[in-house]
Amino acid sequence: MTNFLIYLLSLIGFVPITEQEPVSHQNHRQSKRFRKTEACQHLLSSDFIVSTDEEEQEEYDEKRSLLIDVDDIQDWLSRLSRMTLCQILTSTINEHPHVGDEICHRHYKKTIETQWQEDKHLLVLIQQKARNIAHQLDNLRPSDQFGKAHKVNSQLQALIRSLPVHGYDSFVTLFGLIVLAQEGLSAPSEVRQHLFYDAKLGRILILELASLLKNFKPSTKHSSSSGFSTDQYYWSHVLNQEQSWLSCLEDICSKLSRYDATWEYRNEYQDVLIIAERYYKSSYLY
Repeated sequence: MTNFLIYLLSLIGFVPITEQEPVSHQNHRQSKRFRKTEACQHLLSSDFIVSTDEEEQEEYDEKRSLLIDVDDIQDWLSRLSRMTLCQILTSTINEHPHVGDEICHRHYKKTIETQWQEDKHLLVLIQQKARNIAHQLDNLRPSDQFGKAHKVNSQLQALIRSLPVHGYDSFVTLFGLIVLAQEGLSAPSEVRQHLFYDAKLGRILILELASLLKNFKPSTKHSSSSGFSTDQYYWSHVLNQEQSWLSCLEDICSKLSRYDATWEYRNEYQDVLIIAERYYKSSYLY
């Protein structure tokens, strides 16, 4: 039943067929179908079949119907309109709801697992790249650090612009911005002074955070390896953070606002926390 519905979905176009049937298999099926048709025609013209009455004819028709196999059914289904296929699909799932659940489990669980792997890889990559950029001048003298700090600023801004916005769980982008700010704030004092006092990198970060949180698309998925919601799993286990992400964001906003005491829109640092707290609380209700 499940395989039948999956095939219907592929005909409608909802589930792409990722594994095409080898040509040799197709040829085998066509040859098999031809032989079957030929056999039916031979039976029809055979002298061994004598229709003496209606009962014998019905018996023959019943036996002949047994010759129809999956290939014939697929051929018939492929000629139906999408509307007809949808009607068959809907009525079947209504009568057998467990089949629909099995299809979702079989086909979409793998997709979600793949997305988790991609998200985890991306977060680790952002964290490592931000750390490398922020600390690339650690071994230089303070005067040299200050003279080259503009390069660090340019690279961190480029990293901010490269963060995914569309088509991703918003928590991935949120955590990317938080760990980027963490690494920038942990840079040597000369570099940090240039980043957040002279270049105003904090404003760019907070405005990106505000824009993200005002158009937030949180995920309701749960990690398959734990009972945590996705954001909790990413933050604690993937990024190895001991404090909650909201506590870290509060600390970041407090530090950034001190570097930017004269900004006209300094209240953005507090507004971001108010919105973020809403999503932090909701993530524990999934």
